Amino acid sequence: MNLINIEDLTKIYAERKLFDGASFSLQDGEKIGVIGINGTGKTTLLRMIMGEEETDEGTVTTANHVVMRYLPQHPEFEPEKSSLECVLEGNVTEENRWSVESDARAMMMRLGIKDFMQPAGQLSGGQRKRLALISVLLSPADILLLDEPTNNLDIATLTILEDYLDRYDGIVVTVSHDRYFLDRTMKRIFAFEGDGKLKQYEGGYTDYVNRLAAEGRTPGGNIAARSAGADISGNSQNQKSEESVIEKNDSTATWKQKKKLKFSYKEQKEYETIEDDIAALEQKLEDLDNEMAANATNAAKLRELVEEKENAEKMLEEKMDRWEYLEELAAKIAGQQS
Repeated sequence: MNLINIEDLTKIYAERKLFDGASFSLQDGEKIGVIGINGTGKTTLLRMIMGEEETDEGTVTTANHVVMRYLPQHPEFEPEKSSLECVLEGNVTEENRWSVESDARAMMMRLGIKDFMQPAGQLSGGQRKRLALISVLLSPADILLLDEPTNNLDIATLTILEDYLDRYDGIVVTVSHDRYFLDRTMKRIFAFEGDGKLKQYEGGYTDYVNRLAAEGRTPGGNIAARSAGADISGNSQNQKSEESVIEKNDSTATWKQKKKLKFSYKEQKEYETIEDDIAALEQKLEDLDNEMAANATNAAKLRELVEEKENAEKMLEEKMDRWEYLEELAAKIAGQQS
């Protein structure tokens, strides 16, 4: 049974088409990874499925009584509310309060949020993301819409999320730049390829990269070239101009002439240790949170710890950006070996 039907979807921002007649349907159990460069319309697609953003043309229809939960890329909470209140908001009624609150506390403890009364305004970016993730997963849903769910998550939380999605039997639509996560959890890729084109590829991210490599393309490459992916936009692959065919041929020739990608020695060593580096920084942030709580009445010490935490968060963000680059490079290297 189709839970979502999208027909002839068109959306234009600042005279630029994000979608041009996209049509597709999703059934129970489907797990879709949505990829594309920034600004192509990935988050907009999720918001239109949620009904939070209107289409310019076309329709988005969901089955009756379907429950959807949405994880935004940058969760926001009222800063004065406690962590527990943020998680329970929208999940609790008078009838289920006891059981839901018990589940919420257990999930928060499991994901390292031990101070239930800590105001949301004092939480780090990673803690806020974990809080939003708990809120989304706390109540049953037919459809999960996840926008960059792995950003700012530690390895332990990533593993918990992956295991949860393995067991989840509803629809998952995930916007992500995390190649490993897409390979691990998704079964189909929707790729934004520019000019309103949205195409689907069976399999995970590596399958997608291998498919493009077989065509002489790389992710984010010549989007005008003909693709073997199924076109779910309104653009017919048979209606290519002579210019597009020339662009494809030129792109393929250029690709074949390129020297094969490979890690430098420094990049290889960095790639082998970067997850350990990230885990160490995440542990340091947790230790600093605990130390700040213990020194809550010592203003001088607290200022010192806050500065140290800000530096650690900056280092973690830089490491995460570097990890994403190395993961993308590793995927491209794997793709050219197929």
